Amino acid sequence: MCPSTRDAELRVLTVSGEIDEAEAQEFQDAALRLLQAPRSVVLDLGAVTFLASRGIAALVRVQHAANAAGVDLTIVTGPANRAVLRPLEITGVDSLFRLVPTLAAPADPAP
Repeated sequence: MCPSTRDAELRVLTVSGEIDEAEAQEFQDAALRLLQAPRSVVLDLGAVTFLASRGIAALVRVQHAANAAGVDLTIVTGPANRAVLRPLEITGVDSLFRLVPTLAAPADPAP
C-alpha cells in the first residue's frame, strides 16, 4: 500500500496484490488514516488481484467513516478489473461506492 498526497484536498492510497484475510485490517487502517483532513480520498484498487470478504467489509467501513467525516471517497477499480468489480457486484455493495475505472476518470456524484 502506497499512500500519497496529491494536494491538501486530495489523498490517494494505491493498493496492489491481494486484499485477503491477512491484509484487510492493514488496508482498512491505512484508508481510515487518510480520512483525517482532506476533502477527497481515492482508493486506487486498479492493481488488486483478489478482494476477499474481509476486504469488502473494510471498504464498507471506510465508506461509512468517510460519510461521517464529510470526505468524498472514490474507488478506482481499474478498467474491467473483475477481481475488484465482481465481488462488489455479487455482494450487492457496489451501489454504496463511487466507482471509477481509472484515476483520470470523472467521478460520478456520490451515492
